[in-house]
Amino acid sequence: LDTMLKVDRSSGRATVFYDQRATVAQSAGVNRKKGFSQLHGLALDADGNVVVCDRMNARVLVLSGAGEVIRGIPVSFPDNVAVGAGGVMYVTTRETNAIRGEVLLHRFDDWRRDTTPSDTVFIARITNAPDSTDVKIAEQGGEPRVWVSYPSAPVKIFRDGPAGLVLERDFAELNRQKNLAINSVHVDAQTETLYVTDAFNTLFRVDDWADPVFERCLIGGDSKLVAGSIAIDERNRYLYARGGTSRGPIERWALDSPGYYEPVDTAAGTNRVTEALYYGWFIRTGHADTGFDVAPDGSLAVTGGLGTTKDLNLKYFDRSEARTPWVPIVLDTRAAS
Repeated sequence: LDTMLKVDRSSGRATVFYDQRATVAQSAGVNRKKGFSQLHGLALDADGNVVVCDRMNARVLVLSGAGEVIRGIPVSFPDNVAVGAGGVMYVTTRETNAIRGEVLLHRFDDWRRDTTPSDTVFIARITNAPDSTDVKIAEQGGEPRVWVSYPSAPVKIFRDGPAGLVLERDFAELNRQKNLAINSVHVDAQTETLYVTDAFNTLFRVDDWADPVFERCLIGGDSKLVAGSIAIDERNRYLYARGGTSRGPIERWALDSPGYYEPVDTAAGTNRVTEALYYGWFIRTGHADTGFDVAPDGSLAVTGGLGTTKDLNLKYFDRSEARTPWVPIVLDTRAAS
């Protein structure tokens, strides 16, 4: 939780990109430092800078592409972050180990100069300490829309304009759909379709933002596409889904299938591209999504154990159409240097 790794795709080698333990917080503009931190909520800006929440040191860190600290922005209990055009930064905050408190969304006009937010809006009351927030930016009609989800509360969409953050849609108003336990939010940048996973391993899509309706993603026979977590390959138009049980493989589906989602098989005749992966199960929060994403070449980066192993080391699955399951490179964070 205090180290970030950078993986060279050509060699598969992982090196330490940023080590919190070796950094003096004073240089980041924050006059205190704890030897253990929680780094999460990572985002990239247009210049390749890395923005990450450093919860236990009460700051948002901005790192260069070389892993050097550019600055630290004081923020109490930062939970997740998104960065938009011109340096605008949105940070969600959530009190640590609190069963009572608030989830808030903060807007910083420009992370390069600001130390205090220009606007702050309420998201939800804290009802379950382990839950984390998700924040995403998507353009609509030339204006940014900020989506914020928290599993114990409905999704909220804010329009960011001259008047600041204005609530445009509160999914609590969607009647029967207001109690969806949202886990994560993903946007297909090509179509602006929104994909949402919930705590019951159901995958939904939202096509019309002006009148959002959750539609279940279905496969043949009107069965739901089971997804504890997903990743979108926008270039190759694939949807990767990791099943809803604590042990299961990652499957590949055609993103633009008309009607039902169709499996995309490799030459081996299966759309299951990895072996079974283990990721923990927790009371109240279901199957924990510990991390899953797709690289530009279609390879996968996943945290979770192989088979029944419970380690959370990063696995890099090199894409191959000739064989399945794809062979993982296990990146041991303890041995990286």
